[in-house]
Amino acid sequence: VLERVRAAAGNFHRRGAALYGAEGCLLDEVEHEWLRQYYVQGSGNVHNLWYAWRDHIGDLWKGWEALEHRTEKTLSLLRRAAIHRCRKQQTADGAAANGTTEGADRAELRRRAKALKAVTEIVERGEGPRKEATERLYEAVAERLEKRATMREQWNEREKDPVYRRMEQEYRPVPFPARFGPAATPAPDKTLEQNPERGGRSPMTGGDPAYLRKLAKDVRTWGRWFHTGAIPPGEKILWEKENETPASA
Repeated sequence: VLERVRAAAGNFHRRGAALYGAEGCLLDEVEHEWLRQYYVQGSGNVHNLWYAWRDHIGDLWKGWEALEHRTEKTLSLLRRAAIHRCRKQQTADGAAANGTTEGADRAELRRRAKALKAVTEIVERGEGPRKEATERLYEAVAERLEKRATMREQWNEREKDPVYRRMEQEYRPVPFPARFGPAATPAPDKTLEQNPERGGRSPMTGGDPAYLRKLAKDVRTWGRWFHTGAIPPGEKILWEKENETPASA
């Protein structure tokens, strides 16, 4: 699994929707089939096995963090491409450009233009009509986010199972030690090598099921924007918010 993580790190946005789906599946495998399985067995087991497993768990956390960064970069790419596509269409249609550049400096505009070029190339390499290729690209990411939300929700429910209350503390699941975003709780002072409960950190603003489902909804909206180059009246508020926010999703 670690070899596949390293391979994924060298192929960002080269093969379109299929690659995004593969990266998402790999992230879920690392988290749900390896890391969470380790921590759900309880603090006693975690610490007893730490000497033998610390190198492997450390590498898995590095892989998890790298793939979370992948997710953040993918969302940023798709979002910026959709915004710039609409901006170009507005200019081509002679529409007023009010609000289309506010909040976005020149560096951000260059990033958006670069993202539009990259996503356009991916879509044009896809099979079938442009609309179908666009839907596959954005839908692949949205579906993976929804599946991740469901899996994390199921793990949350499992960790709260009343059966654990009847067990000794050392056999109760260790809360999954992942932190999200710049406002995440600071990691303990000890390094991961010294403290197996230190965990990893993601650049994503959030990682809970509700946040991921909202992101999936936003990704589908970006897909519509990218395909049509138009902002429906009912989505104008979201457009203004996204357009004025240079940071990634």
